[in-house]
Amino acid sequence: MMKYDQLIRLLPYLAAFEEEGPKPDWTAKDFAYWILEQDIEVDNITELAPAMPLQGDLAAQITQLVTLNYKYLRFYLKKKFKDEPISTIDEFGFLAALLVNGTMQKKQLIDKNTMEFSSGMEIIRRLKRGQFISSQPDPSDGRAKLVSLSPKGEHLIMQLLPQMGQLGKLAIAPLSKKEQQQLHYLLQKLNVYHNPIFYQAHQEDMQTILAEKLGE
Repeated sequence: MMKYDQLIRLLPYLAAFEEEGPKPDWTAKDFAYWILEQDIEVDNITELAPAMPLQGDLAAQITQLVTLNYKYLRFYLKKKFKDEPISTIDEFGFLAALLVNGTMQKKQLIDKNTMEFSSGMEIIRRLKRGQFISSQPDPSDGRAKLVSLSPKGEHLIMQLLPQMGQLGKLAIAPLSKKEQQQLHYLLQKLNVYHNPIFYQAHQEDMQTILAEKLGE
């Protein structure tokens, strides 16, 4: 019976999860993330003095904190890329996407990196000028161009990957393993919500988006 004790302890969580009406195709991973959501650590949270004053309600403060942490990460990245042949995290992201996915159309590469088309094309042009990528016509679509990593680009990305991993560790250094899992879940939840808006609402003004999503 002892080997089933942990399973028995999960049953109340499972019952509560099902009461919330999960989708018919929910997976064990969905359930695991849901449990994490119920058990977000807030121990000693009141003892954390803000590094700088925050303004507004909870939503406003969360937005400020996300923005601040982006600025901290950008500070580290700027130092990292100071002595490298590429200069931005976006250029790194394009090379990494080609390493993982192989040759793809320019628009596919830009979409993989969640960028506006015009900004993405400028990055592709810079990488091509640096001979980190090559391009050729797409035989299946005469209007499109395919882009690939060049040997020079592959050498650079393989050199940078371990160093970027170290920056990733620095970014989450004060968090416990459990806090890292919780943060990953919450950020992924925000990503799932905002990503479709980014791609589908290009022609809509901000007021329309607010009305559709918040009823305002």
